[in-house]
Amino acid sequence: MLTRRAWLGSAIALAAQPLTAGFARARSALPFKLFDAHAHLKSDDLQRYPRAPIAAPGPGPAPPQPTGETPEVVRVLRWMDLSGVAGGAAVQHRGTYGYDNRYILDSTDQYRARLVPVVVLNAEDPQTPAMVRQLVREHGLAGVRLTGMRGADGGFPWFDSAAARDTWAAVNEAGLVMDLMTVPPGPAPEALAEYARLAQRYPQARLVLDHCAWPNAEGPPEFGIDAAHRELARHRNIYYKFTTVNLEALRLARVPAGEALRHLVAVYGVDHLMWGSDIGNSAGLYGEMVARIVAASALLRAAERRQLLHDTGQAVLVRGGSHG
Repeated sequence: MLTRRAWLGSAIALAAQPLTAGFARARSALPFKLFDAHAHLKSDDLQRYPRAPIAAPGPGPAPPQPTGETPEVVRVLRWMDLSGVAGGAAVQHRGTYGYDNRYILDSTDQYRARLVPVVVLNAEDPQTPAMVRQLVREHGLAGVRLTGMRGADGGFPWFDSAAARDTWAAVNEAGLVMDLMTVPPGPAPEALAEYARLAQRYPQARLVLDHCAWPNAEGPPEFGIDAAHRELARHRNIYYKFTTVNLEALRLARVPAGEALRHLVAVYGVDHLMWGSDIGNSAGLYGEMVARIVAASALLRAAERRQLLHDTGQAVLVRGGSHG
């Protein structure tokens, strides 16, 4: 299991590592461009886009904040160009901007051909369903991201309460992505069971589980995919992001990332797996992140590789939703 302490220590070490020539060769050998399903954008302009974080309280140190250049949209697009990435999803970073989605929306409006917006909203706010519909009309919203911890009663009211179901209905109506992540890192069986129920209740919504819903970083034969994770595979509107966070957890556990990824493909189907860099949250150079996933995907067949690294993310994270 990836603890916050391990995450922090490994991220600091990783940030100091240069991009190796071997990684660079692996990236440049691909005959297609990638789609990054999980890029966090942040602005240097603190007056126009002030920080407004909503903390996710929990034990242990806070997750690492990357050092170096701020991942402003123009920088991220330049890094994508240098790394063979066609575009991706700009995902609101709750720990930086909270529910103030202006920078994500301004950036994706300006670069509509490259980036689609995934915003963070409060699903329990009665104004949110109307806001979802407005963002679809005015900005071509691709998805809504919900993150949070377990409530005092053991449930997850920020995504499964009676009030939140109106937001789910708006997402379902447009065929949007509902991007979900529980914190702190680690399996949450109760959340997995609720994902399955929500997927059945809202069949037009596309549930995308960040970091593959936190499987433990374990070796063969199951690589941390337990019965609760396997149960989700029955629901064809549930998808999974395999990110730098997963790769780092596997590295710390000394589990071969390529073998773990191949197992995930066997369990979920590569048409339900997508790659996300987690730039703006995970430490390291963007080119490094691209090279790591390229190296990890080397055991896949050519068609599977393209599906994971480009096709699934582009097909699922659609501007305006699947009904737009």
